[in-house]
Amino acid sequence: MAEPLISVVDLLRNRMTDPNSSNRIGDNWIYPDWPRTEDGDGELSTNSFPRISCVYVDERGRPYAVGSSALLISSQIQIDVWCSTKQEPLNVGGADKKKEQALADYLARQVVKEIDDHWHDDISHFERIELISKFPIDPDIENGIFRHTLIYQFEYKSTSVE
Repeated sequence: MAEPLISVVDLLRNRMTDPNSSNRIGDNWIYPDWPRTEDGDGELSTNSFPRISCVYVDERGRPYAVGSSALLISSQIQIDVWCSTKQEPLNVGGADKKKEQALADYLARQVVKEIDDHWHDDISHFERIELISKFPIDPDIENGIFRHTLIYQFEYKSTSVE
């Protein structure tokens, strides 16, 4: 079984459409870590945005059942959508274009939709998935970042202590 974080990243990479794919160098925009906000020259280009990061917040286990050596593992994963203040509006479907916080909010809703619609197919080893929290973060004007945060809890059965 894949690690919960990698399972979530893989689901999002396979299901989400990058609204900046025509301008991005490379095809990766969803990362299993906290994204860097600058490259070797001091900052990331606007073509590096939007970005989605997935990181562990907490993980704990409890006995799965009385007399069982298996554990029910609960992993909390934080998913952040990052958008640049310097980016032109991006096409998100049809003639609809979004930028800044509206783009971050839209992509956060898409993350929820893709997880809700596809977790049974793509990451079916989870017994339960719950969206704990979803909220925009105040803009980071100094670094030119708009962000939307989601926190999910994923539960799965583990037959060994990892």
